[in-house]
Parts: sequence; structure tokens; C-alpha cells
Amino acid sequence: MAASTVPISQWPSLLYAPPTSPAKPAVEALAEMQLDDLHYPRQMLLCRGAGYSFAQCNRMAQPDARVTPENPAEQLMQEEAYAAISCLAQREGGKDEQCRYYIERMYKLANKEKPPESGMLSKAATLACKLLGVQQKKNDA
Repeated sequence: MAASTVPISQWPSLLYAPPTSPAKPAVEALAEMQLDDLHYPRQMLLCRGAGYSFAQCNRMAQPDARVTPENPAEQLMQEEAYAAISCLAQREGGKDEQCRYYIERMYKLANKEKPPESGMLSKAATLACKLLGVQQKKNDA
């Protein structure tokens, strides 16, 4: 058996406090993770107890509704992800710099900076400018 790169004693710290990377993990979602390992056996037992055959019960099996929510990036950046994957596949693992555009585009979409919320001072300045009839300068950064 090969030695693992991360000792077992460090797994919890790696899971709950991962190192910084462009792909930010949703550490707060770890507490929401659920796994009911008895869901399917319980469902099969109830179905078979109702008199259905094994094949019928397999067809009627419903997925567990309490699973971990999936990453929304898959739906939000679907086109960008497909473009990046196809570029990397064509370029032999992305050794070429031609795929960098797609990766940077996904990074920018995932890490959008929110515009600063207007505080009380800027609201007061806007109101004063309106009352005085003065044109307020816009900061285009």
C-alpha cells in the first residue's frame, strides 16, 4: 500500500480549513451534508412488504431528498465549463496556454466583486446634491 501524501491526523484540518486556492470550497455547506445509508433498504423493505416484486420496487425507488445540495456553478457556468473542458481535451491536458482564457473567465465569473453598497454618507451627499441642484460626479472605476 502506498503512503498517503496527507497524514490521517491532518484530514480534519484539511477538510474544515482547506488551503487557499482559486476554487473556494463551501466550508459552511459541510454541516448541511446528510447521508441516510438506510434510505434504500428501508424503501425496499416497505415496497416488498406491500407485495410488489423486486423489479417493480427497483423501478419505483425514489432518490433520497435529503442529500447534500449540489454546487450551483455547474448550472451557472455550464457553457464556460464545457468550453474549458473541450479546450483542455484538445490540447493534451491543457499544456498549451490557449486554454487559459476559459479558466480565467470561469474564475472571474466565480469571484465577481460586488459593487460597494452606498452608505449613509453617500446617500446624504446624493440628497444634498439633489436639493442644491448640483451635478454629482460619478466614479467609473
